[in-house]
Amino acid sequence: MLISFIYLYCLTDGRSIGTAYTQGVGSLFYLEYYLITWVMKKEKKCSKCDKIKGLSEFYKHRTKSNGVYSQCKVCQEKAKKAYYRTKKGLFVLIYHNQISSSVQRNHPRPNYTMLELREFGLSTPKFLVLYKKWVESGYDKELTPSFDRKDDYKPYTLDNLQVMIWGENDKKGSDDRRNGINNKMNKAVVGEYISTGKKESYHSMTEAERQTSVDHRYISKCCSGESESAGGYYWKLKNNINDRFKTR
Repeated sequence: MLISFIYLYCLTDGRSIGTAYTQGVGSLFYLEYYLITWVMKKEKKCSKCDKIKGLSEFYKHRTKSNGVYSQCKVCQEKAKKAYYRTKKGLFVLIYHNQISSSVQRNHPRPNYTMLELREFGLSTPKFLVLYKKWVESGYDKELTPSFDRKDDYKPYTLDNLQVMIWGENDKKGSDDRRNGINNKMNKAVVGEYISTGKKESYHSMTEAERQTSVDHRYISKCCSGESESAGGYYWKLKNNINDRFKTR
């Protein structure tokens, strides 16, 4: 049994059995010491839940002696989730999302700081009411207080913000795209009916599908030049309207 422990130690520490034995590792006391040291290099006790876990269960931290945080990933995620449910944490999350959204849309960053956004929100009675309902609901995602831009084509400014819940904000965005109010992500198309030559414009391919019953995937193939026609129509992107339709 002792030899097995020594061999295990040598495999993990890169030393020969002879060297290990001559340096005193042969005694059970020293062997236990080295084995415990080796295990400590592979595992760590979480300072929050007091559970011993492998180092892979901790987020890395270069300045720490063992290279990981003192709390495990599970405890850190629980703490982060609890923080973002506080008013302070919620504003931090909303502000960072607004910055990310601005970058994706090639808009300027919000012209206010996170603290200014928080002051604006806490001075808005509707936000306080929605926040209370969100807490009472057990933090239902659909009821999360949110800020939507009144004019989606303009960047984030305090005078362009309105308070609503996340579910309402998400539905509004989908409805605006569906109804042609917000076309930043849509591609307007023109369909020419082959039999009559009549042309109709649609603010998106999905809208054209709803109106003509032609699958938007086939419309897309026509617009990209992969197909000549679909559903009895010639299709073109509206911004390419100067391109001639197929000559009949």
